Amino acid sequence: MYALAADLLKASGVAPDILYPLIRETALRLCGQEPALLQTGPAVRGDQSTIQRHLEMLAKSPEIQEMYKTLSNSIAKLKQQQSKI
Repeated sequence: MYALAADLLKASGVAPDILYPLIRETALRLCGQEPALLQTGPAVRGDQSTIQRHLEMLAKSPEIQEMYKTLSNSIAKLKQQQSKI
């Protein structure tokens, strides 16, 4: 996932090292926590307009677009299951 993100950023003229603080903070938060409880982002919030914008931005990368859809659906499903508990 990091390699794909780095490639997308490079293609957009953005230095991939912009991700490092996010990656570092995410890894640090995982220590001793349930990963599903720490999940954030548009799929967790049910923010379909942001997901749609992201998919439009990925239009030139259909394989990555499909991965994004799959991951977003998986995250939303997990969130829905958690809310039933």
